[in-house]
Amino acid sequence: MKNPHLASCNRQLTLKSDECIALCVTSLQSSLDLPLHRSCSYSAETLYQALLGMSSRCDSIHSLPSLLANIPSETTIRRYLKKLSMTELELKNTAILIHHTKDPLIPGQSYEFAIDITNDP
Repeated sequence: MKNPHLASCNRQLTLKSDECIALCVTSLQSSLDLPLHRSCSYSAETLYQALLGMSSRCDSIHSLPSLLANIPSETTIRRYLKKLSMTELELKNTAILIHHTKDPLIPGQSYEFAIDITNDP
């Protein structure tokens, strides 16, 4: 008989690709300032979506225009990437990665956690 005090985690969460890209784009936009020209017809969001799509497919910037529609040219993407500083990216790396993990636990709500104990000497 099952112990009523032990709960198993049967709930499955599925993150769809468009939801994943949206989370990543929001995180990048909140942490990185991508200075676009006023004459640029693309938003930072479009650039981030193109780059995330490229990286998720392990493709090159060169292959993007043939894979996706309505994205900046290879030259435009390279021009904006050159404006990003590696030092700035390294400094903001943690902020980008934890952007959506802040306050994962709701105060006042109870939670049950389990740990694995190994009794091997």
